[in-house]
Amino acid sequence: SPPNAGVPMTALDGRPLPQDRAYLRNSFPIPEDVEDVVDVLLPGLPQWSLSSKTLAVMEQVEIEMVLECAGNGRSLVRPAVSGLAWGLGGASPIRLGGVRLIDALGQVPDGVIELVLTGSDRGTVWPEGDVNYQFSVPIDRVKDGSSLLVTRWADEPLGMEHGGPIRFVLPGHYAMRSVKWLASIEGVGETFAGHFVNRYRY
Repeated sequence: SPPNAGVPMTALDGRPLPQDRAYLRNSFPIPEDVEDVVDVLLPGLPQWSLSSKTLAVMEQVEIEMVLECAGNGRSLVRPAVSGLAWGLGGASPIRLGGVRLIDALGQVPDGVIELVLTGSDRGTVWPEGDVNYQFSVPIDRVKDGSSLLVTRWADEPLGMEHGGPIRFVLPGHYAMRSVKWLASIEGVGETFAGHFVNRYRY
């Protein structure tokens, strides 16, 4: 605990994997109670919310991609480094469906340079103490339509193990940016310096 599981190399033949065969990586335990509500906080606008139901009536997109943990292959690094000792099982080809984040937001006020995404999962880290999992995305990766709010895995609803009911996904980046159990989206006018943003960098 938290659950972490790699994928056998024999399962990686290029075809998208079903949810129950894809790798798992969690920094904190899976939250017990996850509401199907994502609070949206943008400066100068009233707070409002998204849900699976509101996303379902918007334009749907589908993407095939490889989701990869930033620590994939860490056990092969010499000299050895700290962290979960992945072999090469920390990656999975997948097919996801959902809504472009920019379509869900509709607008982003001037002055917002990043969105801070907060998950429902929570744990203790040093030196901050108890925190929710958070990561940020540059606003240009929102406005270009590449950031997604995912609600489906292939033809199934996105399961709890993989961050359902709503997960943020940023294709082309390591999976630590793809916040699970999404609880809130907040626009900020300065670079976000949360625990995991500072931890996952060269």
